[in-house]
Amino acid sequence: MKAFDLKFGATYFAGLPTTPAVYRIFNAKNELIYVGKAKNLRRRLGQYRNAKRRKKHHKMRKIVGEAASISYELYPTDLEACLAEIRVIQEARPKFNQAGAFSFMYPLIGLAYDARTLTLLYTTEPEKVDPKVTATLSMHGAYRSRHLSGNAFFALVELLAYVGHQNKP
Repeated sequence: MKAFDLKFGATYFAGLPTTPAVYRIFNAKNELIYVGKAKNLRRRLGQYRNAKRRKKHHKMRKIVGEAASISYELYPTDLEACLAEIRVIQEARPKFNQAGAFSFMYPLIGLAYDARTLTLLYTTEPEKVDPKVTATLSMHGAYRSRHLSGNAFFALVELLAYVGHQNKP
C-alpha cells in the first residue's frame, strides 16, 4: 500500500474537489511544513499519492513522510490561489517551501485576447497590478528562472510586434 494511502486512506481522493485551491500540510506536532497551490486539487494531491522512488519525487516523498494532516481552501481562479499561496508562504515560511518565500524572484506571465487586442503582462508582483487588468488575464507561472522566463517573454513580444506589422502585398 502507498505511504499516502496509509496516512490518509485510499478513499481520501474521492471527496476532493477539482477546482483551484491552496493546500497546507501539517506534521504530527500540527506545524505547517508545506503550502502548495493547485489548479485541480484532486490531481495535484494525487501526485503526492503516486510519488515514486525517483530523484524528482524526493521532496514529495519527504513531505508525505512527515505529513499528519492536510487542509485546503478553494478559490474561484488559479490567480487568486497563486496570490494566496504566496502570502501564506511569505508569512509562515514552511520548512519545505523555499522558492515561494522570495516570490519577488519568480515572475508570472499573463495573456489575454479579445477581438482586436492581445494583452501581455510580465510581473513579479501581481498583487500590485490593477485588478481590472488581471481579471481579464490568464496567468501562468510562477517560473523558477527569472532570467529565462524574462528572455522568453520579451522574445515573444518582439516576435509578435514583427508579425503584427508585416507589410501586406
